[in-house]
Amino acid sequence: MKKILVGNWKMNLVSLEAESFFASMPINREITIGIAAPATLLRGLRDHADRLGILLGAQNMHENKAGPYTGEISAAHLLDAGADFVILGHSERRVLFHETNDQVEKKVESAVVEGLSFVLCVGETREQDEEGVGDEVVTHQIRSALSSLTEPNLKGAMVAYEPVWAIGAGQPATADQIEEKHQLIRDELIKLFGEEGKNVPILYGGSVNADNLEEILQIPNVDGALVGGASLDPQTFNEMIEITGESS
Repeated sequence: MKKILVGNWKMNLVSLEAESFFASMPINREITIGIAAPATLLRGLRDHADRLGILLGAQNMHENKAGPYTGEISAAHLLDAGADFVILGHSERRVLFHETNDQVEKKVESAVVEGLSFVLCVGETREQDEEGVGDEVVTHQIRSALSSLTEPNLKGAMVAYEPVWAIGAGQPATADQIEEKHQLIRDELIKLFGEEGKNVPILYGGSVNADNLEEILQIPNVDGALVGGASLDPQTFNEMIEITGESS
């Protein structure tokens, strides 16, 4: 399995900035690279992504295909705009916008129906970690989102472990913490999907940067990284591409 590096731009960059960013990126076949951009940028970046051989993604979507949901965007819209994948269940969506496990499950199902790949984000808050229920939270998030799927639905799917307390904090989880949770996730995927569960990439997200990426990628069951703030600087992200390639 190739190592994977996914940048999540969140609510940053406009067209000229995004095009300049893509113009600076190398053509890299050693690893799988993805950029989750604001939905307004997807169509304009599609040709650039094809030239570079990278995946182009969105950061969220509505669970319904169409309807009276002013301001929302569906999986069909994202595919029409040129998206290859969508991030679902990101901790900022769960915390800031109060998305529930039920909503995330419906979004996953909608993405699968439309043929849109997804990155499912799971992770516990600081309070849940301190209360010793982090494993239960992560397990429930995985089962809720994926238990209705079958093995063929997993094509292109990824899971990202992102401890909520590490995001934007400048300090990722420890190697032992990451290894423990990634093993938990791998075990759950195997329980749900058998041998196919061994092939679902598991990414780590949470204060990943060029300084700690190499160490993180050496941890068992870490197949790549989901990068937030560090993905906004093209020089830094290109450095992370190189580090990921060397770790493959």
